[in-house]
Amino acid sequence: MEPLSIFLISACILTMAIGYVTLKVRHYGENKDAIDKLSQAQAEIVQVKHKLDGCTKYEYYLEAGKQAMSEHFKPVKVVREYTHLERIPKDMEGLKLRFDVNLVAKYSVDFTFGLDLIPSTFEVIAATNGVGIKINRPTLLGSPFVKLQSHEVVSREDLPDEKIVLAYVKQKFTAKAQNFGNAIATEEAIRALCMMKLMECFRDFLDKQTGVRLLPAIFVEYK
Repeated sequence: MEPLSIFLISACILTMAIGYVTLKVRHYGENKDAIDKLSQAQAEIVQVKHKLDGCTKYEYYLEAGKQAMSEHFKPVKVVREYTHLERIPKDMEGLKLRFDVNLVAKYSVDFTFGLDLIPSTFEVIAATNGVGIKINRPTLLGSPFVKLQSHEVVSREDLPDEKIVLAYVKQKFTAKAQNFGNAIATEEAIRALCMMKLMECFRDFLDKQTGVRLLPAIFVEYK
């Protein structure tokens, strides 16, 4: 075979070999890019899943949240002022009166309202748009605290023992204050205030829990 032919054949073989190597290198580079992009996508999926888990993690704490609300909910305190008129009969025991007496007393009354937060008496339910709480309406807690602010005696003569009269009138008014408190408990403002404090209490609890990244919307419904 002539030297020129041998040279041409060798040149063709070398060119083909270079092309093959170049193709392999390019193919390797494309594979590496694809692998890198796949790894990045997988990492992003893991991050998104982690964030989504954080958005619904609060569902694991609903039952514990009931106990937390039961322990940490703060009752609503309301102060109202009243003017009370009481007629004191002249034959009232302990007094020696010749005439009936009128007493005008001004009282400030401290009322405390709360919710029935025994865990078995209310519900905490996970919903698609947040968390719902079903609970009984607010009620008056304990007896109102009645404090005399001022008083005026309307009488033709001075009272022989004013303390007895004031104690008598305060006792009668305190019984009425209990009814006032029960009525106040039905006011929309009191119900709304109790609702807001309950949501705040529950939200504060969830915010402190591990893994909770997004707090849900909280809805309260009275039974």
